Amino acid sequence: MDRTKHFASETPQAFRYQYIRDAYNKCSQDDYEFNTECLDLVQRYTSSKVKLIEANASTYFKVTYKKDIYSAEGVLRGFTIAVNLI
Repeated sequence: MDRTKHFASETPQAFRYQYIRDAYNKCSQDDYEFNTECLDLVQRYTSSKVKLIEANASTYFKVTYKKDIYSAEGVLRGFTIAVNLI
């Protein structure tokens, strides 16, 4: 495999509501049972273009569990303080 043509990607992923809604409205029962990867569904069932965003893993992360909300709040407070100091 030529690895220069591939990227490592991580969650979180973000979608415009209309694209994720349309993708789920168009997907099959098989998709619901075996393919819950949202990016794949959006690419298959909508005209949305994928945009990769380089990010710092310590400030961009997926909120899955209640404990993750506290981490997100801490990160957001840090941004607020940084903006207020400028």
